[in-house]
Amino acid sequence: MKKTFAFAFSVGSKFRSAAPGLSTFALLAALTFAAALPSGAQILLPRGSSWKYHNLNVDLGTAWRQLSFDDTAWASGTGPLGATDAHIVTPIDIGPAATRHPTIYFRRTFTIASAGAYQSLILRVLRDDGAIVYLNGIQVQAVNVTTPIGFASYSATDAGDATAEATYFEFPLPTTGLSNGVNVVAVEGKQATISSSDFGFDLELEGVIDTAPPTIANISPTAGSTVLQLNSIQVAFSEAVSGVDAGDLLVNSVAATNVQQISPSTYTWLFATPATGTVTIAFAPAPGIIDAASPPNSFAGGTWNYTLNTNLTLPQFFITEFLAGNSGGGVNGIRDEDGDGSDWIEIYNSQQSAGNIGGWFLTDAAASPTKWRIPNGVMIPGRGYLLVFASGKN
Repeated sequence: MKKTFAFAFSVGSKFRSAAPGLSTFALLAALTFAAALPSGAQILLPRGSSWKYHNLNVDLGTAWRQLSFDDTAWASGTGPLGATDAHIVTPIDIGPAATRHPTIYFRRTFTIASAGAYQSLILRVLRDDGAIVYLNGIQVQAVNVTTPIGFASYSATDAGDATAEATYFEFPLPTTGLSNGVNVVAVEGKQATISSSDFGFDLELEGVIDTAPPTIANISPTAGSTVLQLNSIQVAFSEAVSGVDAGDLLVNSVAATNVQQISPSTYTWLFATPATGTVTIAFAPAPGIIDAASPPNSFAGGTWNYTLNTNLTLPQFFITEFLAGNSGGGVNGIRDEDGDGSDWIEIYNSQQSAGNIGGWFLTDAAASPTKWRIPNGVMIPGRGYLLVFASGKN
């Protein structure tokens, strides 16, 4: 993933990058595209569902959180479950007034066809006072709970006023732990004090469906640029894709001859050098490139141009020196503007005139050629140098 860097200039034509640990470098040019990600949603577990619950003031350990646990002996009721408050649908015993149960257990299963259909989850929890939520045995959220969170501890903080007690608080979750087929949500409902006057719990789980098709994130060489040679194009998609073939990319309506996968989202197409002049690049209609969603979203394609000029004179920029593990020691040690001995890269402009290096890239990974973009308008004087500090600073 491309990083974002801050930079600063000093009298010595230095600027710093937040690219820590750079060791081997390349200069590249590319274009960045941005796209919005539309999405849909599906309620996997609605509020007001029927829950199995255990309120016998017994420590059940951890096995009860797993899908394989047998809860047939547990009581059941419709949410919200609890005591005292007007919004409670199923009243349950929470223990004597002077010795309330510190923990009450809840379980509920739900079934989905494909976990891959969801790019994220949204959890909404009604809690009075607190709740610890597990998905297929993995803790995913602790709501209004402090540590420690053992069975016997009154580890929740007070739920607040009547409005807060009846509110479904929202939390984004990753899909980690979500499985195809049957899943289980297990919850520890927690009291704030041994003499708490009330209790309440309910939960809703929403799946955010991935409906966004893959798009172009980066192209190298830069779309619309004039190039000296052109026999390969690297395309980085917005996400991991499959179904990529050489014939998906057309160069002046001629299919590329080969394609190489650089990463799950980045591919390089190879082709014979086209005729000089305007070169039109396009993806074939219905290229068959899809993402990993279930069902998959299809790449819609795209088109752009280059100008191929084999007589083009390019700016002559060279990486002349770099230093990894710079201590900045000694009287003549090179330090950044904060006085730190950051790693650095020296770039030389061999031309007589000043050269604009803006839009080129520095990278220490061949698989990630656009790791850090040199900002627009960065000039190197004729026969001059630019020093880049890989300081990791903003």
